[in-house]
Amino acid sequence: MQSFRQQLADSGSKAETNPEATWWCKLLARGVSIVAAFIAFILGIGGMIGVPGICTGAGLLQILAAAIVLMIEAPCCFHYLEITKPLVGFAERRSFLQRGIAYGILSIPPLAMCFSFPWTVCGSGLIFAGGVLYGLMGLGRKADRDEMKMKATGQGIGNEFENSKDALVTHDRSGAEYGQP
Repeated sequence: MQSFRQQLADSGSKAETNPEATWWCKLLARGVSIVAAFIAFILGIGGMIGVPGICTGAGLLQILAAAIVLMIEAPCCFHYLEITKPLVGFAERRSFLQRGIAYGILSIPPLAMCFSFPWTVCGSGLIFAGGVLYGLMGLGRKADRDEMKMKATGQGIGNEFENSKDALVTHDRSGAEYGQP
């Protein structure tokens, strides 16, 4: 039986889904997401206690979202739960864009239920910011200047319809059909 750390290391090394992102981008997104989850957890507790009514449910949902983000980003905080292993393995095989979309979706319900500034806006907004960073990494790097210039002018790569008659529609007709000489 492998230890928990070995299983986590194996799940991340089996499928490198995002090789184009630099190491510091990955570290920045992970760090922002971890800090955002801790802050969202604390603000969710404050929202449950400080604001009455439906904001109690929003605070609970924010705590749940923060726990899910922490479970994915920092599984060492939840190593005693058995559900952590398959969740982390599943999340590590996803692309950055999918992870960003998931974090964005996780941050919306608390905001929709209760729009109180310090509690749900800041907490869910930080989780959303982590999702934005992952989404930007999922889009990939920008092309270099020469490649963008070639594509903009229609030269080189991507001009597959250059000599094709199918892509051109001509309406050259003689004027005799329309009563013109």
